[in-house]
Amino acid sequence: MDCSAIHTKMTLDLIDALIRNLDGSSNKFIEYLQEIGRSHRRLRSEGLNMGVWDDLGDAILESARKFVSLRKHKELRRAWLAVIAFITDIFKQGQSTLRTYRQASFDIGDVQL
Repeated sequence: MDCSAIHTKMTLDLIDALIRNLDGSSNKFIEYLQEIGRSHRRLRSEGLNMGVWDDLGDAILESARKFVSLRKHKELRRAWLAVIAFITDIFKQGQSTLRTYRQASFDIGDVQL
């Protein structure tokens, strides 16, 4: 499996976990998202800037807009926009964190909101 396919699967799993657990505590999930951002810090020197998270959010939103139900319901579009903005904002926070943190001791399968 190539890097793009792995990132796609991980992103979809992440969104699925977030949606399934919207009513739970968000602390562990936020830590996980921040760790994802932190893990991408080292890629800054290779040209991965903060704008990549906005590009990711735009791509996810554009894909979601293809669903008829999303096009028909303004509130649903707003909800998806809020979810995507939440994810990308936390990624950015993680990437911009100046302190170093220990590696997260959990993965997306462990995240229970």
